Amino acid sequence: MLEIKLHEVIDAESQAWIYEWFGMNHPFTLETLLQLLEDNPDEHDIKLQIHCDGGNVLEGLAIYDCLRTSGRNIYCNVEGSCHSMAIVLLLAAPKNQRTANPNAQFLIHEVQGGVSGSTTAVERYAEEMRDLQECILDIYADRTGADRAELSAAMQEEKMRDSKYMLEHGFIGAINEYNTNQIGNKMNLLDELKNLFARAEKEGVQNAAPFEELDALRNQLDTLTAERDQLQNRVTELENAQTEFDNTRTDLQGQVDSLTAERDTLTEQVNNLSAERDQLQNAVAERDNTIAERDAEIVNLKGQIHSNGTAPARQQMPNGGEQQSAEEQKQAVRDALNAQKKK
Repeated sequence: MLEIKLHEVIDAESQAWIYEWFGMNHPFTLETLLQLLEDNPDEHDIKLQIHCDGGNVLEGLAIYDCLRTSGRNIYCNVEGSCHSMAIVLLLAAPKNQRTANPNAQFLIHEVQGGVSGSTTAVERYAEEMRDLQECILDIYADRTGADRAELSAAMQEEKMRDSKYMLEHGFIGAINEYNTNQIGNKMNLLDELKNLFARAEKEGVQNAAPFEELDALRNQLDTLTAERDQLQNRVTELENAQTEFDNTRTDLQGQVDSLTAERDTLTEQVNNLSAERDQLQNAVAERDNTIAERDAEIVNLKGQIHSNGTAPARQQMPNGGEQQSAEEQKQAVRDALNAQKKK
C-alpha cells in the first residue's frame, strides 16, 4: 500500500516558490500526487493520511479528480485536522474506507477569496465563487448521502466539527479505536493468574482467594490461552499460505519463462519463413519478368512478320545450317519447276 501524507497546504505548483522563499514546506500539489503515482505504478492501494488545513480550491478539485480517476483503491484517514479542501480530498475514498481518529477536528465552510477592481469584475468573481461552492456541495451530497440543504447550512455556519458529527453525516465510515497495550495487558493478566495459582498451590486455596474469584480467573486464563492458541494457529496458517503462494509464484514464473522461450523460438521460425517467402517471391517476380520479356519479343516478331511477310533474321537449323527464308523457299520451288519443264 502506498501511504501518502497530506500534511501541507494544498496549492498550485506555480506558487511553490513563495513557500520556499519564506522557508515553508513545499505545498501539496497535483504534481506531487502525479509524481507519487508515477513512481509507484504497481501500488494498487493508496492511503491518504490527512492532517491538513486545506488550501487552493482549484488545485484541490484537480487532486480530487486525479484520485477518483487513478484506477487505484483509495483509503483516507484523518490523523488530526481536516479543514476546507482537505475534506474534499477525504471524500475521494469510498465511505467505508474513510476513517478518522477520535479527536480529529473538521472545518466545513463556504468558498473564500477576494478581488479588487470594477463592479463587473467583482460580480464576475462572486459568480465564480458561487459556482465553485456549488461544485463542492455536489461532491458533499454525492459522497455523504446527506441532505444538500443541511450541508449548505453547515458550510454557512463555518464551525469546527468532531469525528462523531462527521460519522453521523456520512463524511467518514468509522472512528478509529485505541489499540495500544492490549497484548501487554493480556500478558500481564496471564502472569498475574499464573502467580496466583502458584500461591494457591503453595499456601492453600483458602489463603489465596475465594473459590468464586479463583474460578473466574481460571476461566479468564482458559479464554486467553484459547485466544493465544488461535492466534498461533492463524499465524501458522498464514505462514503456510505464504509458502504455498511463493511456491505457486515460482511455478508460474517457470511457466512464464518456458512460454517466453517457446515464443522466442516460434518468432525466430516465423522470421526465417518470412525471409524464405521473400526470396521465393523475388524469384517468382524475376521469372515473371523474364516471361514478360519473352512474350514481348514474340509479339514484336509476329508484328514484323505480318507487316513485311518475312522473318527479320535467319535462324540456325538444328543440324547447324541456316534456315531458308520464305522468299528463298519460293525461289527454290520455282527453280525446280523450271528444271522439270526443260526436261
